[in-house]
Amino acid sequence: MLSVDLGIEEKYKPIIEKHIKFFGNKERLQRFYDLEIENFNEENILTGIMSAVCRTRTNSFDEVIRVLITEDGFIDNKYLEEFAKYDIESEFWKLCEQQFGFSMDAPNLEKLVITMFVTYADHYIDAEMPKSWGQFISYKSGNIIAFLDNLMNNILYREKYDELSQYVAECLNASEELSKWYEKEAYEQTWSVRTLQRNIDTQYYYRLLQSKDKEPVEHEMKEKTLTYQQDKLEFIKNPVVVEFLGLTPDISFTETKLEACIITNLQELYKETNLISDQEVAIWQKIRCFPANQRMLSTRLLYQKKAKNT
Repeated sequence: MLSVDLGIEEKYKPIIEKHIKFFGNKERLQRFYDLEIENFNEENILTGIMSAVCRTRTNSFDEVIRVLITEDGFIDNKYLEEFAKYDIESEFWKLCEQQFGFSMDAPNLEKLVITMFVTYADHYIDAEMPKSWGQFISYKSGNIIAFLDNLMNNILYREKYDELSQYVAECLNASEELSKWYEKEAYEQTWSVRTLQRNIDTQYYYRLLQSKDKEPVEHEMKEKTLTYQQDKLEFIKNPVVVEFLGLTPDISFTETKLEACIITNLQELYKETNLISDQEVAIWQKIRCFPANQRMLSTRLLYQKKAKNT
């Protein structure tokens, strides 16, 4: 009789009977009616029950997910508890797999949200994701991207989106992985120290992640750091390097003195680690007096000698 009142075909009667506990309450039944579902099938009946529980205005699984992750916590989530009460929790996780490609042995909301953000990042960042994050990359990235884009760009949920993003970053220890990304980019693109620092300060990685069209972001970064990149030996100006070499700020900072200090420090390093003998130190001293081309050859020969002995 209930299925007839709802306008649901007889073949879907077993679904109604399975979840009769939900339909036994007039208020919940009215919320289900108010969704104005047309063309009933198994999926939209189940989604309708979830939407009524979550008090959404439309019969939408995306809206169900939004309510679950923005209006209550991941642990002891009141909506999930109601799903369990009305025997639709297993159907909920099946729909998560169907819609978002999320499937785990022990699924929970925290893992679902992590999967969404990691999949989103994997789609937009041209870098290999950490191996430990691989389990969270979904094969249905399109639906996830659409969902997170809507959440991020909706003024009502933007703050919550940022909170979720921060939560996921902490769960994955993303700050450490972020440092590795900057190191890798700095090495591959030969960033100067000042370029690296500026990109960190201006959240270059985060802005790339949030941008669908990355070319303007990359172009702007290169344009604004152009002066930093013109001198490929910019790192030499770093006071840490100068301190390591034993050069004081008031010294005449010629290339010859710089070169001498580098070689002297290398000598000390090798002596401390017993890699070269006193006799070989004398060879270093002679090398420093050679013209540039001979100096390079002599240094190479010394390295070859050490390689044979180690």
